[in-house]
Amino acid sequence: MKNILDELLVIIPARGGSKRIPNKNIVKVCGKPMIIWPLIELVKIIDKKRIVVTSDDLKIINIVENFGLDVPFKRPKNISGDYVLPIEAIKHALMWYEKNIRKVKFVLIVYPTAIFIDSKDIKKACRLITESNNYSVVFAATEFIHPIERAFSLDKNNKLKMLFPKHYKTRTQDLKKSYHDAGQFYLCRKDILLNSEPLFNKKSKFIILPKIRSVDIDNPEDLKIAEALMKNIKL
Repeated sequence: MKNILDELLVIIPARGGSKRIPNKNIVKVCGKPMIIWPLIELVKIIDKKRIVVTSDDLKIINIVENFGLDVPFKRPKNISGDYVLPIEAIKHALMWYEKNIRKVKFVLIVYPTAIFIDSKDIKKACRLITESNNYSVVFAATEFIHPIERAFSLDKNNKLKMLFPKHYKTRTQDLKKSYHDAGQFYLCRKDILLNSEPLFNKKSKFIILPKIRSVDIDNPEDLKIAEALMKNIKL
């Protein structure tokens, strides 16, 4: 474990300007700015000097610095817009760190909204990626609450259309379990990012998280659910 943590860089992309939840990355959850919750878990096992928060928002930067982390740069405007993919800011942070601080072999991407992240899961991911060269990415996932074979949409005439009609009469217990990205963390080999390779590939491995720790905070309703869960899980 010690070896990988000495070769690891944590990058947290924390842009300002969220629309559905204003200032989402620093909105208070059980008394703390949202971004502080994942930081609390990360510093349990990772040196603060190996955690880089990339942000274009001075409020976010100030909160992170008050927590005790150094924010070495403000994210450039050309990679801070609404339509800029997070990977661009992540690659920028990685290249800045390697140019100015030190080279790394692994990158751990953590989102500010990962308030239920657990340091034990990070340790497990570190073990998996170092024990086998077969894995290039290890990330957190969770099981779909409902079978995806039961999904439907609306066609161009606004009428119901089943996505998998052949499974209309299939018993739920006969359907395969399906999983989705939990939006918490992605531990990857550095070259995956620098070469702009997809994080989900044949050499990706996922850790299954319980549904109770896999809340995607995307709107005010999600925020209320997350806060209610937080009171029972961590407080």
